[in-house]
Amino acid sequence: MDVSIIIVNYNTKDLTRNCLRSVYENTRGLDFEVFIVDNASSDGSCEMVRNEFPDVILIKNSINAGFGPANNMAILQSRAKYVFLLNSDTVLLNNAVKIFFDYCESHQEPRLGAVGGYLLNTDGKIIHSYRHFDTIPVILKDQLESLIKDRLIGIERWNRIIRKKPLPENRIADEIDVDYVTGADMFVPAAALSLVGLFDEAFFMYSEESDLQKRMESGGFARRIIKGPKIIHLEGKSLSMSLGKRAMIYTGKFRYLRKHHHRCVIKAGKVAFLLLELPMLVFMKGAWADKKNYLRA
Repeated sequence: MDVSIIIVNYNTKDLTRNCLRSVYENTRGLDFEVFIVDNASSDGSCEMVRNEFPDVILIKNSINAGFGPANNMAILQSRAKYVFLLNSDTVLLNNAVKIFFDYCESHQEPRLGAVGGYLLNTDGKIIHSYRHFDTIPVILKDQLESLIKDRLIGIERWNRIIRKKPLPENRIADEIDVDYVTGADMFVPAAALSLVGLFDEAFFMYSEESDLQKRMESGGFARRIIKGPKIIHLEGKSLSMSLGKRAMIYTGKFRYLRKHHHRCVIKAGKVAFLLLELPMLVFMKGAWADKKNYLRA
């Protein structure tokens, strides 16, 4: 088996249907299998998969196990040379899986740990596809930008201020080494996972992919973005921004920091983080009880 394509689903029936259609319509020249790991959806997702995609291997959970643990379930059942972890809110526009496969087969040195593509929005513009590993300065910079963009000047005005023309196709690098590839489209050699381990299941959702790829870095595996695969990512369609989502994001970030950074640095960073977060909480909609629960996260 060449590739196991793994998609985690949680109440995204229509998105998952579109994702699966794009996989089967565009993936050619490979021996591949598809796993859907359903995290206790209540929207009929499992019935849709069984009825419309009978070849899919469906793993049905009785609870929402989280992103990393759900992926682990399918990875442990996979016998393929590579696993391709794909978000349910993605659509393949070309034979992306084969492009990843051919690239990895022809690039054995340095050892590859994870490969991703330049993800696109529905307008065809490149969006969030990779990031630096989280540190206190990185988290505070993102938090300050979020406060300015979302609560002070507004997203539309912010976009006008920082709007940049998309790079022409011939200006996009054929490949770049990165800290970590976003979890929306991670193409990973099974051999790398056998050495560094699977997702840390202490992470329910968010930062699990950066933790995994930090361990890849420690193990001497490269993480790389390549030109060629064309994948639309409808970012965040399965979970709208809310106090709950922000809590999950920053819980993941600080869990990552506790695992990979010194305790004293983390404590100082958390104080600075809370000072920056207070104005956000004042402006965000939500009951005070929800805000208190968020601060405890």
